[in-house]
Amino acid sequence: MHKVHAADPIFGVDYVTEEKAPIVQQPALPRVQDDITIVDTDSHESYATYYADTNKNTDRRPVYNQLLGLAVEELPEGISIEKLWQGGLI
Repeated sequence: MHKVHAADPIFGVDYVTEEKAPIVQQPALPRVQDDITIVDTDSHESYATYYADTNKNTDRRPVYNQLLGLAVEELPEGISIEKLWQGGLI
């Protein structure tokens, strides 16, 4: 039985092998160079303020942030998730 199966295996689907792969003429879509501009803003102030909290001995209590849809550590006064995002550092 092994010799018969090895000579003509049954893979569960019907298939046909090709001798040679078909030649691809042209790609379906031409390549397009993305038109992007990287803007470097030096607005790291909110990021630095967030991490330079010298009075922090313990973690702040977690609060639900609706913008992110998850619980985050309560931010210091004057810092918002939006400001951290604008700094490009989160």
